Amino acid sequence: MMPTADQKLTVLLAEHQALMEMWLEDELVDAGYVVDGPHGTCEAALDALRWRGPTTPWSVST
Repeated sequence: MMPTADQKLTVLLAEHQALMEMWLEDELVDAGYVVDGPHGTCEAALDALRWRGPTTPWSVST
């Protein structure tokens, strides 16, 4: 069962390689997540976090 729109978790996506970003975004959306991004650099992703403010726990994967 897919989560409803208000239950979906948001994933901040930072990836500089376009093909990898498109694949990751498709996989995350298919898994029921909302994707924030893509952000082409870590600095852009951190700026997005600063602007929106984290509302849930998060982790970084490289």
